Amino acid sequence: MVFLLHKATQVTTSVPAPGADPTPWLTQAYAYPDADTPVLRVNFIATVDGAASVDGRSGGLGGDGDRLIFGVLRSLADAVIVGARTAVAENYHAPDVGVLYLVSASLSIPTDYETLRSPRVVVVTSTTADPDRRATLTEAGATIVDCGTDGVDMATLIAHCRARGQLKLLCEGGPSLFATLLADDLVDELCLTTAPLLAAGDGPRIAHGANAIDAKRVRLTQLLGDDDGYLYARWERRA
Repeated sequence: MVFLLHKATQVTTSVPAPGADPTPWLTQAYAYPDADTPVLRVNFIATVDGAASVDGRSGGLGGDGDRLIFGVLRSLADAVIVGARTAVAENYHAPDVGVLYLVSASLSIPTDYETLRSPRVVVVTSTTADPDRRATLTEAGATIVDCGTDGVDMATLIAHCRARGQLKLLCEGGPSLFATLLADDLVDELCLTTAPLLAAGDGPRIAHGANAIDAKRVRLTQLLGDDDGYLYARWERRA
């Protein structure tokens, strides 16, 4: 069963009937706002005690509901943005619709990573990236664009997306990329799955960077739960 809480005081009844396909309902619930400028949504999963991964991967934290919502968020996005290391570690494939941007300042992506060769995949780097690595990946079939000079500039990437009509943007990590987006004040919304797990350890949080930032206030706009104990929150940046 799925519940939707409004202002953490009321439980709505406008949820799918038992046994019904929840995908249409979730698609409406997670619809992007109408906007003529890019909206950047970030999607993450973490344990109750804040671990963003187990054994270096976030995939092991998810359940059926998380995977369903993951697919819905993907289907709604014009473009998916993810760190190349995360994509390789999680064995990302090219999306069925839209574009997958792999962010890599170092271009240290294995040439046998098949996803590189998809026409729906673009590697994002900077003009100062290693020219030998650039040549190697280009020869392997990768499409590469430069966004920034001294490292990848995420605002430039978002402007690149806007110029191509890609306004519904979804970032899927990893933690260092999320930290960069927060530092640049580019995040409009966070979709956070809380897995009913405790992991301890020294793994990263969902936003993990060398430098702290001024805390940014957000507003809870939606909270779902399922029978497996997962919580699915939408947090919106306050103006």
